[in-house]
Amino acid sequence: MPEVLEPEVKYDAFDLDKPIVPENKQPIEKKVEEKPLEEKKVEEKIIDNAVIDDVEDGRKYLKEKLNYDDWDTAKNEIESLKAKAQTPAEIKYANEQSKKLALAFQAGKIEEVYQILDKEIKLSKLTSGDITEQNAAAIIKAQIKEKYDLSDDQVEYRFNKLYGTPKEPVYNELKETEDEFAERLADWKQKVADTKMEMLIEAKIVRPELEKLKSELKYPEVPQAIQTEREPTPEELELAQKNVELFVQNADEAVKNFDGFNVDYKDKDVHIKSNYKLSDEEQSSVKGMMKLLAESNYNSNAIFAKRWVNDDNTFNFTQITKDLAILESFDKSAQKFVGDAANKSKVQFIKEKHNIDLGKDGTGQLQLEDKEAQKKNEDAIWGL
Repeated sequence: MPEVLEPEVKYDAFDLDKPIVPENKQPIEKKVEEKPLEEKKVEEKIIDNAVIDDVEDGRKYLKEKLNYDDWDTAKNEIESLKAKAQTPAEIKYANEQSKKLALAFQAGKIEEVYQILDKEIKLSKLTSGDITEQNAAAIIKAQIKEKYDLSDDQVEYRFNKLYGTPKEPVYNELKETEDEFAERLADWKQKVADTKMEMLIEAKIVRPELEKLKSELKYPEVPQAIQTEREPTPEELELAQKNVELFVQNADEAVKNFDGFNVDYKDKDVHIKSNYKLSDEEQSSVKGMMKLLAESNYNSNAIFAKRWVNDDNTFNFTQITKDLAILESFDKSAQKFVGDAANKSKVQFIKEKHNIDLGKDGTGQLQLEDKEAQKKNEDAIWGL
């Protein structure tokens, strides 16, 4: 394409950025020469290749530096590591005692932890190793303190009374001879030896009591927070919903087939059959309660709490007694009600038809008595 020469443009002397446009002429716009289509495609291809190269370079860098094959894998693993970092790791304890001590310390029971540890350490020293002259006294004192719950001063006093020895004698040349002193010194040494032997024997006898005491040490208890149950998975929720629907379906079928309450009463005179069927409203109420039971994770409190707990959160023992009595003895009580009603109906009917009294003999059977016949017999006896 031939090059187009643009006309010379003059500018305002006071404003060099403002060109002077001749009258009746429009400003000449500089034409931008468009590149051929083939050149555009070449440039786009170059850009695309540059993008592809960048991606490949990024994957190569990812593999070399972080050992990941692709960005999605890296992203998922990093998110997983972040989640683990935010979740407190479960603390493992050597045994139950160390767990209790650690929890008590975390709860601020520092003094209790110190006291129990101090006691355990002292008892461990006294109950391990051989019994010697050096530890026999400590074993005996510990046993006295624990057995009689004495103070340290009281323990020392009692121990000295039992195992105290006099001071080593000193030679007094003005009052005794050397032989007399030697005899007195020998007596003292024998007494000291006897006391030490007595201490060793006593320490061996009482040491099992300290071992038992150590095994029965009670570590401070810290109430544990109730562990919240994990959220159920979508699959578990779906299964639970299906179970509820199946339960409700079976419950509806059972209520539909329920033929009510039947009472069959029979004696030598009458045979009565009575039946009570649930109304539509009563059937609907029973279905509703069974559905509520299923939706409440089969917790019967959802049903009985309304009947057995008053508005002030106290128990309604009257209603509880009545409900449980009905569940336990409904068949027997219904049978008795029908029997009593039948007997009373017979009594009333006979009274209206005949002039007689009705009573019961020793077996509970109704007995008929003719008043007119009785009166005639009484008149004959008295000669009337």
